[in-house]
Amino acid sequence: MSRLLAGALMASALTGCSLMELARDCEGTETRVAEVGALGILDSRPDRATARQRSEEEAPQCYADSGDVVVSAGRTYAFPGARAEVAAHYREAARKDGWRPDPDAGPG
Repeated sequence: MSRLLAGALMASALTGCSLMELARDCEGTETRVAEVGALGILDSRPDRATARQRSEEEAPQCYADSGDVVVSAGRTYAFPGARAEVAAHYREAARKDGWRPDPDAGPG
């Protein structure tokens, strides 16, 4: 059974926090949008994953909603394996990219 994987959730969750100091719109976020779009993890995918055609929603972008500013980018893949395999792949890819887990975060 194929599953669609969204790297955008990981990328936006791990990179959006530094945007808190920005105004209530996307003005001035061009550099940050480019940085998020260049993250190596976006080009990483588990073995056996098949890339899907990219959509506009996956392009690096900024959006403002109710005073919150979010920068995001993503990739979507079809993957026939288990969710745990995907999580393990991205944990390892993030570690190799120099990311470190929050020591206060739970095991999930």
